Amino acid sequence: MGIKASRKSSDGLTVKERIFCNCFVVHQKVRKSLLEAGYNFKNGHTADVYASKILKKPAIKLYLGQLSKKIQGEQEQVCEQAKKVIKELDTIGFVDPRKFVDVDDKGVIKVKPLNKLGNEAKAISKIKQTVSGSGDNKTVTTEFSFHSKTESLRMLGEHHKLYTQMVRHSGEVISPIIYRLPDDGSREPPSV
Repeated sequence: MGIKASRKSSDGLTVKERIFCNCFVVHQKVRKSLLEAGYNFKNGHTADVYASKILKKPAIKLYLGQLSKKIQGEQEQVCEQAKKVIKELDTIGFVDPRKFVDVDDKGVIKVKPLNKLGNEAKAISKIKQTVSGSGDNKTVTTEFSFHSKTESLRMLGEHHKLYTQMVRHSGEVISPIIYRLPDDGSREPPSV
């Protein structure tokens, strides 16, 4: 059942033309898009002639341009999100725990305030602080837990295709069936 609607909308496109455009931006094949939109042609030549005409229509050009800009914008958003994810993984994977502390001349370790850590603080998954003793004997212990550095580096390595996977097969290997084409010029393999 073909799509029957030749009435044009306010942008000058019929329903079929709109469907054609939506299909065309997906796979960039004019003839396939025409068929998916419900156009029927007696032969390939007629389809090719109509294909060249439809792409020249101003309303089609305008709508295809709008669709392309929309798709490009969505791709840029996805790309920006991907860059953010990679940056986060990079921060976690390459964090240096020494950046979280200062060591004075006497070897006393002091934790830096979080607001001084900057982007590195994103690598922290948990902070635990315990106070023991009182008065002059008061001791503050700070423990940091970090997001998994190993997992982050694994994900980064996969993203950058640093690893090669080997697939091992065990069992019987069956060779492909080869058909000999008949000498009479036909291209059909013999029936089995």
